[in-house]
Amino acid sequence: MSSKDESKPLYASVNAKIMSDYLASIGVAARCTMCRSENLPVPEVRSATGSMSCGTPLGTYNNLFIMKSAYGDNASLRCYALLCEHCGHIMTFRAENILEWRRKVIMEKASEGK
Repeated sequence: MSSKDESKPLYASVNAKIMSDYLASIGVAARCTMCRSENLPVPEVRSATGSMSCGTPLGTYNNLFIMKSAYGDNASLRCYALLCEHCGHIMTFRAENILEWRRKVIMEKASEGK
């Protein structure tokens, strides 16, 4: 992980390429589960004016969605999404799964370099 990535909040370290690589690595075809369309953009946030209220620095990264639970913040889910431009279906992916996969990939690359 570069020092640039280390300065970002954890959830801001995921961008569209990382999400695409994650899905491919687990064998998920990037198609809408409802209509089978392959036109699935990832909602991204671009900050050009400085840190935003959630503490995210300048850059482009996947928009993090928080699904609030009626049972409190500890039960809430943090997700990244794919949006189907054809039918409007929204597919969500648990952020922690993607972050854990990314951590493992980074660790494997670091151990290969030794």
